[in-house]
Amino acid sequence: MRRDIMMNAGIALASTMFAGLAHAQPSALVATGLTDPTSGTPVSSIAPGQTVRVRTIVSWDLPGSQLAGIAGDLLATPLVSGGADGLVSGVFSEFDPGGTIVLGAVVGDDVLGLDVAPVFCLTGLCHPVAFQSTGIALVGYDWTAPATPGDYRFGFAPAAGRESVRIYETMASPAFSLAATTYTPATLTVVPAPGVLLVGGAAAVFAPRRSRRPFQDLSNRSPR
Repeated sequence: MRRDIMMNAGIALASTMFAGLAHAQPSALVATGLTDPTSGTPVSSIAPGQTVRVRTIVSWDLPGSQLAGIAGDLLATPLVSGGADGLVSGVFSEFDPGGTIVLGAVVGDDVLGLDVAPVFCLTGLCHPVAFQSTGIALVGYDWTAPATPGDYRFGFAPAAGRESVRIYETMASPAFSLAATTYTPATLTVVPAPGVLLVGGAAAVFAPRRSRRPFQDLSNRSPR
């Protein structure tokens, strides 16, 4: 076979492969986790007044280079009636606000109105860069538990019409794909502090009791 024919065939095959790679649908994961603010270890339960770090991480697989967009709310939801709002502090993100990056507003113990749409770039250090596909912090905060015990769920809820994370297809094109996106929340149980239980138990043990008169056998007593 002639060399030019072989070269043209090879170029056509490579173009077909890259075209298929560029248009394959990536997948994304939007996962909310709970950790100890100091040690970073996972947390599933805390006592009233204690604090947990809530963080929503976005990750995606290749093909797909940079994050193109995600929008929605980070919600804290009591799973039992009567649940109260906790105290939110230290809201953070790995994205810098401004321009097309809107990091929302704290309302109660929710962060509402996030809309992160990074600008596509070809040169320099793009943010987020491709290697951050393994995980980038979209939003997080420290949450101090209220006095009301019970289960609470923390999770990211996408805005209507924005259910799919957007991913730039290649480093050379501003076109984006809608990733097949999975959202995973986290559940936290607020339990009474052990000291409260001990005090309650001690109160029950040492509570005053009604005195009883000693038993007397009156069967043999003669009437007066």
